[in-house]
Amino acid sequence: MMSLFSEQLRGLIQERGLKIYAFAAECGTDRTLIHKILKGDRLPADRSVVEKFASVLLLDPQETERLIRNYRIAKMGEGVYARRRAVSEFFANIDPPPAGGGVPIPQTQPLHLPSGGTVYGKLEVNRLIETVLEDEAARRNGRIQVLAQPEHAFLMEQLALVGIRREELCIQHIICLENSLKERSSVYNLNCLRRIMPVIAAGCRYSPRYYYDSVGSHFGNTCVMPYLILTSRLAVALSADGSCAAVFDAPDYRELYRRIFDGLLEKSFPLTRVFHTPAEQMGYYMRLCADFEYIEYDFMPDPCILFFADRSMLRRSISPALTADPAFLKAGPAYVKGALGINRMQHIRSIYFSQEGLEDFLATGRITEVPEECYSPLSFSDRYLLLRRLYKAALKGDYHPVLVDSQKIKIPKNLCSYFFHGGAVCFVYTAPGRNFTAFSVAEKSIFYAFQDFFSYLPESGDTFSEKETLSILKSVLERAPEKDASESHTFAGEG
Repeated sequence: MMSLFSEQLRGLIQERGLKIYAFAAECGTDRTLIHKILKGDRLPADRSVVEKFASVLLLDPQETERLIRNYRIAKMGEGVYARRRAVSEFFANIDPPPAGGGVPIPQTQPLHLPSGGTVYGKLEVNRLIETVLEDEAARRNGRIQVLAQPEHAFLMEQLALVGIRREELCIQHIICLENSLKERSSVYNLNCLRRIMPVIAAGCRYSPRYYYDSVGSHFGNTCVMPYLILTSRLAVALSADGSCAAVFDAPDYRELYRRIFDGLLEKSFPLTRVFHTPAEQMGYYMRLCADFEYIEYDFMPDPCILFFADRSMLRRSISPALTADPAFLKAGPAYVKGALGINRMQHIRSIYFSQEGLEDFLATGRITEVPEECYSPLSFSDRYLLLRRLYKAALKGDYHPVLVDSQKIKIPKNLCSYFFHGGAVCFVYTAPGRNFTAFSVAEKSIFYAFQDFFSYLPESGDTFSEKETLSILKSVLERAPEKDASESHTFAGEG
């Protein structure tokens, strides 16, 4: 059966005026195999063969990328390809919270409601949303309840803005997810998670919840006013396309919508569990370690170097304010002993990291997964000591670092991801100047999508091999500053 890949390859060969036997000879491939590939009966063994085809055909970068993309689709199937691409795009498009966190929200002012309680036009509706959200955020015990899909970009942006500017603000958000484990449902649900990320990272008391149904049947343009915003003063119903809104300030209307919303809350499930302090996150992390067998994958800028920190190093670097925190004193030792123990490290199948993240760690002494306010930068000697320990553990097979190709896949600079086998995907967001935010996702379609993506990465062509990763780590260690290279002689016969 012909595929997009075989059709494109056939067309490119014909455009260049090449004979099949000549093309096969140039590629160093059997002519019979080329005929089978062009008929859709066979596929090239791996990406390198496709890249050879592109080289022989003198393809430009855009044509080459399209040929490789069509090859991957043919090899995986369209659904699996779309799901893996959605995970890759999740990481590539992690949007930071919008700017404006330092701008205070004005004190509560009398709301000027629209005449007749209706608003028309997207510009006016957006202005209404902004006014209503800021009015509630300015209240001492503000609470915003939202029934809306994350595709409403303006609403999500405004929720992130008020969340940044008022940390104690409570936002309850109910989202409908697709009720199928098919690939297209996974893609939609993943995109929902990506779109709420700025609100999660804003630092407020954001609680996203979900239920399963057919999204199109409930929130399409044929549905009348499917979106809802509730505050202490108002109920606002919105059309799916954001072109009109109805505003209700009468207590009986607000109570009616509140009961409807609370009923949906009871039927929904937490999409994420969010923590805003390291002590809270460590306690939850330890519970996950107890509930599930092990962490199967790490995906972060620097290569999970905390495994190799000893107690003396931690004591030298940890913030005095943190050591005075009773909650941290209770959670910290258990976390270091349990979550970072050698038995945990040996169970991890792959620790994915980027060269940019590694270089940033060596330049700054900062570890991505730990908030900057919790510790002082590690000394040069400690930085290279940790990396030497990591390298030695990798040589022994106790540790499995995998360097990603940053030209093909992105690891967000401020996001660390942990995949618990059989349980949950956990994230730590530590953008400079923002509150520490940790959260986990256990929704099944999202969980399976990340599981498939991380297990597929080694064969994707988007990572370096184990041998290449070790070689790069060795080269980094060999250029350690003179005063910190006390153990560099040990690498002469290794690798």
